[in-house]
Amino acid sequence: MPLPRAIHKDQYEERFATISDHEKEIARKWYIFDANTDFYRLVHLTDKDDPEYWNEAYPVLLKALDGVEFAPSLFIGRSVTELEAWYAMLNPDGALWWRRIFTNPEMAYPVHPDDMGRELRDKRDNVKAQTSLDALLEEMKKNFLPQNIHEQSVSVEAYKEQGPNASQEHRDYFKDFEEHYLEAFKVHVEALIQRKQDWDRNGSGVGLPGESLDEMLHHCLWARTKFESFQGRESLIEECMARIVEHREEGEYDS
Repeated sequence: MPLPRAIHKDQYEERFATISDHEKEIARKWYIFDANTDFYRLVHLTDKDDPEYWNEAYPVLLKALDGVEFAPSLFIGRSVTELEAWYAMLNPDGALWWRRIFTNPEMAYPVHPDDMGRELRDKRDNVKAQTSLDALLEEMKKNFLPQNIHEQSVSVEAYKEQGPNASQEHRDYFKDFEEHYLEAFKVHVEALIQRKQDWDRNGSGVGLPGESLDEMLHHCLWARTKFESFQGRESLIEECMARIVEHREEGEYDS
């Protein structure tokens, strides 16, 4: 489970007010406020294997900030897979879901630690993880378009098989996966090619070549980025003006 690189001031400070003094001390060290963007930003690691971060800061911050929203519908404490699923649901029209359904899920329990299919863990080992998974599946069922969901059943034994001696069920399952998504990707690629051609020709109906619009949009994006990062200094200017007026009244600037 990753920690986000940035958390908006409102979400961060609301949670910060509720955590322990020890957690606050670590949070102050690793999340620094950026006044230009109103975000708290995670300090860059000088070493990706920094033991102070991974052994001391990471576990404390992950627990202290659990559930804090750092992007629309994305919350700290979710697994990478869960975050990817939620990100896909932000644009359900283009998201595809291959839903694997085990015909005999009871055979997945227990799984030997050295088993290659160790993602099939006994759900009793982590009630919170199972609860999160069930909730995620319900959200995916509601948010994914029905035509973008493909369900395929397979037994636990067949799914876990490997090598040339795998059963026919195993081969059929993965052949169906390959053929289904090969066709789905071909459709998407062809649609992208058509959209690119329309854009190059007339800006997808705008009436200008795509190359010209690209240049115009580039400058618009640059101007917007500069504008969004601007932080006014009205209070500082007012303070300066007040001091100038004060000194004038005291006669310090009289000729």
